[in-house]
Amino acid sequence: MTRALEVEHLYVSDDEIRQRLGVGEDTLRVAIKQLERNGFPKKDPLFGKKRYWPAVQAFLDRRSGLSMKSPSVVDGQENVNGSSKDRQRTGARVASAR
Repeated sequence: MTRALEVEHLYVSDDEIRQRLGVGEDTLRVAIKQLERNGFPKKDPLFGKKRYWPAVQAFLDRRSGLSMKSPSVVDGQENVNGSSKDRQRTGARVASAR
């Protein structure tokens, strides 16, 4: 069976995590020890002492700067009708870009 056809389980062993991440045993062991202090998902005794993969992936995504949070900078207020001043400023920007 090819990797693409394999079922991806929700609860995974540390060895499965290691394979998905593509790191060695020693590297993962050291990393998990340190990351658990910062909220890395713990092993769940109800699921064979495995870790919940979506939580592991979400933790690693946040750690790498990928997040589902909304942007920290808020865009300006939308003005659907637009005042004449807005149109003048927009026209000036368009003219200067040409």
